[in-house]
Amino acid sequence: MKDIKDYKDVFKIPYLYEKTEKLLTKINNEMKNFIAEIKVVLREGILDAQGKAIENSLRSLDFQSLHNVRVGKIITLNIEDKCLETAYQTVELAAKKLLANTIVEDYTIFINEIK
Repeated sequence: MKDIKDYKDVFKIPYLYEKTEKLLTKINNEMKNFIAEIKVVLREGILDAQGKAIENSLRSLDFQSLHNVRVGKIITLNIEDKCLETAYQTVELAAKKLLANTIVEDYTIFINEIK
């Protein structure tokens, strides 16, 4: 990203340069709001006891066509950041360090800007 100083010779009027510099600084420093949803589930091959119990209960209620029930969790959170990429990186780091046990769980991140 170019800085306003790169265009200093374009602005012949100092007042216009100062106004533009203030506006660009405000735009560059403006924080955006995002909402993230992190879906955490047990990895394939890991026994999901809760899912198995639910599947057995569903069968006892005559839901014979429902199979492979997996139980997980969905975590939603709001993020304030300058751009989508850094917001995503922050959420991914949080997921790796705390939100998911990466030895036995997989996670998927969905993130959108709040307008």
